[in-house]
Amino acid sequence: MRLVELGRLTRLTWKGGAEEWSLAKAPLLGVTPDGRRLAIVYVKPGTKLAQATPSERAHYTKLHWGKLGLGDVRAGEIAGGPWTELGPGIAITYTTRKLGDGEPVDYEHVWGDIGGGKTKPRWTPPRIKRHDCGERGCPDRGRLAIVGGSYRVTSHGIVG
Repeated sequence: MRLVELGRLTRLTWKGGAEEWSLAKAPLLGVTPDGRRLAIVYVKPGTKLAQATPSERAHYTKLHWGKLGLGDVRAGEIAGGPWTELGPGIAITYTTRKLGDGEPVDYEHVWGDIGGGKTKPRWTPPRIKRHDCGERGCPDRGRLAIVGGSYRVTSHGIVG
């Protein structure tokens, strides 16, 4: 799956819980080029960037408000099942630099928010799930995933 990097996932909140990461240990937050699926990408230290296509570079620039970048996608791992359902997503925070940001900034998005304090009618929050195979030493053990939901990632951020 090809993903355009949004930034580092530093906080994910669901009904009944939350997980936070330091910036140094945070997984990447990526989005599919169509903006319809977020993915948590767990990157091993020293992993090199994969070459982005011209359309992926353009998408990165759009999502980062005109900030030029390679729009590269990191090679990493996305946890697979079996899953334990944690609950519906409430909010997500990622850290990145967009055009005009001098330093990295935390961008928080509340699921269902469409701006101006309004909530999208008939929206569905994504489900937050944790890999739970029970096998000792499993590399995916405890990793999270964002599954489903009626949101889109646009130049306005994560909407819906």
